[in-house]
Amino acid sequence: MNRELAKRIALSLALVALCTAGFFAYFEQREVDVWRNASREARNNRYLALARLIERMGHPVSLHSDVSRLGELPDPPATVFLPTPRATLGKARSQALLDWVARGGHLVVVTYSSWEPGKRDGEDPTRLVRQSGPPDLLLDRFGLRQRAKPQEEIIQDMAAAAAPSGKAAEGAEEPASGDEAEREVKPPRNQPPTTWDFLAGRWQPGTVESAWAWIEDEGEPLEVEFHSGFWWEDTLEVATWSVAGAAGSHLVEFQHGAGTISALTSDEPFVNDSIGHVQNAEFVVRWLRHDRPALVPVWIFHEEAWPSSFELLRRHATPALLGASALVLLWIWRSAFRFGPLLPAPDPARRRWLEHLEAAGRFQWRQDRGHALLASLRGAALHELGRKHPGWAHAPEPERFEKLAQASGLTQDHVAHAFLGVVTGAKSFIAAVRTLERVRASL
Repeated sequence: MNRELAKRIALSLALVALCTAGFFAYFEQREVDVWRNASREARNNRYLALARLIERMGHPVSLHSDVSRLGELPDPPATVFLPTPRATLGKARSQALLDWVARGGHLVVVTYSSWEPGKRDGEDPTRLVRQSGPPDLLLDRFGLRQRAKPQEEIIQDMAAAAAPSGKAAEGAEEPASGDEAEREVKPPRNQPPTTWDFLAGRWQPGTVESAWAWIEDEGEPLEVEFHSGFWWEDTLEVATWSVAGAAGSHLVEFQHGAGTISALTSDEPFVNDSIGHVQNAEFVVRWLRHDRPALVPVWIFHEEAWPSSFELLRRHATPALLGASALVLLWIWRSAFRFGPLLPAPDPARRRWLEHLEAAGRFQWRQDRGHALLASLRGAALHELGRKHPGWAHAPEPERFEKLAQASGLTQDHVAHAFLGVVTGAKSFIAAVRTLERVRASL
């Protein structure tokens, strides 16, 4: 018995060893990346990855969606990312923000307005006029004008970027060599345009292109992506440093007082979908730390929340709001107090049926419907006569009226008038009706 048990145990162990050896022989441990949908926080904040990256660098990062917090900015030196269109900023708050920069702050903004040469008769063709987008209260005063490529050229760039490699379009030029070849136009990103893109005329997804950022004392240049359909034109030559691509300058940096303003044509290097492309993330790290104090606070305004209706009324319609409040209080006071005692509720009076019948008859008579009522009564009387005395109904009229007069106790003239006479007034109508009813009752 013990020998048989030992054989079974040995066979089981051998089978387990064989299965284990086969598993390790045919399987190996690997790490596999599983792509999931973006989190809710990432969907609501396009610059969440930027914030996480800057936090890992050691900077204190604050995320905001209320532009009223611009009145509580940290003391310079600090960096403020303001990539929103700034539609609710206003002149006073824009000037306060520029004053903060002049004290030593660093402001990073993206513009949403574009300019083009004047096309009207008599205009200077070299003078730029606004094409689309709201006025930029921060950058317009410094002579920075964003130029936009026509939509036809953007569509052509998209078609060229989407063409299979090795199959050049008919009539296309050969690609340039050197730096120009590296600044190639890349396919568009698969992300829908935002509301502000529509308002700024960027309804077309467009394409991105590579630009090269030369940062002093940082070695090789860094490849950064920007929208290829927009570029800066520095009309006052205020730029102290810029990042340019094949289309033109996409990032322009200039001094304002003791601080710095960085103006961008698009936010491709900072958004969640593209911060991991090429060297965008490395550019952000080196750019923020170059020639600036380390570990300064960074504020990112990822959204521009519109004020509530009450807040807008408080800002712009305070007198009207006070007047409306006074009227409401007056109405409440008027409705709350009564003058004099309450009157007793009247008892519900129920009219008799004859009163309703009399009222209906008066209405019919006022509407000149007496002849129709009399004709109906005459027809009812003749029908009753034919049912009870068929012989009388078929007799000649004089004989019929004579028999009816004898049965009802009336004169033959009264009976003849009730059936054939013409009603000329209320009295004759009442007499005819009374006669007909008496005749019907005597049958």
